[in-house]
Amino acid sequence: MMSKIVEKIRKSIRITTDEFDDQIEDYVDFVHKDLVSHAMDERNWSTVDPLVYMCCELYCKYMFDYENKGEWYHTRYLALRDNMVTMMRYINAE
Repeated sequence: MMSKIVEKIRKSIRITTDEFDDQIEDYVDFVHKDLVSHAMDERNWSTVDPLVYMCCELYCKYMFDYENKGEWYHTRYLALRDNMVTMMRYINAE
């Protein structure tokens, strides 16, 4: 069964086949690990969070070179990631 985030990202990239679902899932996993490795508290990971979801979408659009603007999406992903990991909402503030 396809996860909700994979379905949403597939639609946002205008992919009409499930052929790339595993790849999208891998990209979402990468974003998860990337955010956590940049100081996001693991407990704050949720793909229903709008900023987390947007990170996943931007990264997937980068990797699929959506509309031939892959680098543009990558730059936005990095900016959002770096901004998120400075927010008290996302970091472990022990």
